[in-house]
Amino acid sequence: MKILIFLTFLIIAISTYSQRINLNDSVIKCGSVAGLKIGDNIDNVKLLNSDFIFQPDSVCNYGIEGEEEGLLVIKNLDTLLFMWKKESSPDLIAGFCILSDRFVTSKNTKIGSTVADFIKKDKDFYLSKDYFYDLNESYYPPDLNKSIGDIIITTAFEFFAPQAGTIGKYKTDEIEEKTKKFNDKEIKLRRIHIFKWN
Repeated sequence: MKILIFLTFLIIAISTYSQRINLNDSVIKCGSVAGLKIGDNIDNVKLLNSDFIFQPDSVCNYGIEGEEEGLLVIKNLDTLLFMWKKESSPDLIAGFCILSDRFVTSKNTKIGSTVADFIKKDKDFYLSKDYFYDLNESYYPPDLNKSIGDIIITTAFEFFAPQAGTIGKYKTDEIEEKTKKFNDKEIKLRRIHIFKWN
């Protein structure tokens, strides 16, 4: 009985600790950032991170289709990320939108990295036109996108195209078309989305 109580306490302690925002854990992983994971309880995250500001905001302001609300996470006037939930699972984090250059990929790319930086550091790099927003072009890095059963964890790097034209050189108007040829290699990464499809 004592072992069962100890194991229960240990599981609760580990799951609670994992919902602390860890700014020292700056590497973006598939489905997680800063120690937070998709599926974490959003109220626990707020409760365990009282030294952060959680400002309510609409998902539409972060290129996410829908009417749900989420929370902008701020620390010492540094806007770090936006996390949101879905109506179908209102207690759980459904995704993140990384807004700060504090977080990096394993290839050392981050918010503010240019198309030229990605070309140098990532042989898989390409751009495709965004499905929802005409002015965005995105890259879906293979190492940060996974299928687990019927759940798909997606990571999208969003670049904002100039008002006239596109960043990539496309042959057609098709949304799915990918290109490794670019009109402007100095455009910077603006947002990184991590979210779950199911």
